[in-house]
Amino acid sequence: MRESRHAAVEEALDRHGAILDELTADLDDPAQVFAQSFRLTGRLHRRNPELSKVLLRDGPSLVSSDKGLAPR
Repeated sequence: MRESRHAAVEEALDRHGAILDELTADLDDPAQVFAQSFRLTGRLHRRNPELSKVLLRDGPSLVSSDKGLAPR
């Protein structure tokens, strides 16, 4: 069960990361990309409260993952 939950969390965070990639594609400065992504992720609790809960609960355990937000 834990592995399937882990995979689901990675997938959800990867989808969020893909959205961030799309919304910051026109930015060249890595600092601007980070700032914009940080702001958008901060707004996640209003736009997608369930994913926000997942990120807060399980996100830190995925910092070293090769999927989700970690590679970004």
